[in-house]
Amino acid sequence: MKPNWEDAPEWAKYLAMNENGNWVWHEEMPIKQYRGMSSSYWEVRGNCHYADPEPKRWDETLEEKPIKDMNNLRKENAALKAVLAEVEKQTGQVREILRVAANNMAVLHHD
Repeated sequence: MKPNWEDAPEWAKYLAMNENGNWVWHEEMPIKQYRGMSSSYWEVRGNCHYADPEPKRWDETLEEKPIKDMNNLRKENAALKAVLAEVEKQTGQVREILRVAANNMAVLHHD
């Protein structure tokens, strides 16, 4: 079975099956190399780590890590909006405190 990206090491950016049918996480994009006319392999650069093995056509398995799905992005956006609203509320309260303090100082200096 193909490994799930949720199980990938933090540094993994690519997933591909090697010529022996083993899934491998890659930090850098591996490059397909050829041995003669009928044999090829992934040239590994950077970190790599075996994932779950499942025999397939290894040279058709290279893929890039997917971007977060829209639902996760919407949840993160909603959370950020809530934080921003709270910051704006507190900023308004601080402005009011500063306005009152400035008025009080003006009254003290006027006397």
